[in-house]
Amino acid sequence: MRSLRIPAVAVLAAAFAMAGCDNGPNTRTYTADLSALNGSGASGVATITVDNESNVVSVSLTASGLDDTIHAQHVHSAGSIISSCPTAADDANSDGYVDVVEGLPKYGPIILPLDNDISGADANVSGFPTGTSIDYTTSAPRADVADAVDNDGFLDFQDWAIVVHGTTEDLPSTVATLPGSGLSNQVTLPVACGAIRFQ
Repeated sequence: MRSLRIPAVAVLAAAFAMAGCDNGPNTRTYTADLSALNGSGASGVATITVDNESNVVSVSLTASGLDDTIHAQHVHSAGSIISSCPTAADDANSDGYVDVVEGLPKYGPIILPLDNDISGADANVSGFPTGTSIDYTTSAPRADVADAVDNDGFLDFQDWAIVVHGTTEDLPSTVATLPGSGLSNQVTLPVACGAIRFQ
């Protein structure tokens, strides 16, 4: 399978958005409460910890109420605006689904795939979780996202979003997938989303 990354994404400078106060001298923690999209019934929570002394980013994400399939999951950034989760009002073609393309203006392109190796910015599709629930934990040096730092030298996830994708539902052809990705609209359909906030 091919990557879910959007080609030519160059939005890491979005990290200069609003930053929170420090949890400690070298560590910041961010959280996102995940809510269902497209009637999925999914819910969950994610935590991101940035340790600027060790240069390591740690991510944990738990979710339930999902379909039994692969669940691509990513940190997204909408650039100079605050990322948010789409609503039914963002269903531009009124087909009953907010597909991945219709959701992009709200949460923005992919910044960091949450797969089995977050040290780089390229997604390993086979490294995403599968099943009706997610219990995901990983950590790695911040590597390819090192340019996404605020003025204090911290990697700053504030005002970005986490989106989880993937359904087994039989979707109409009007539900779009990522152009040129070769992935089905089932794989790319957003099923949960949460805004990332400083804890």
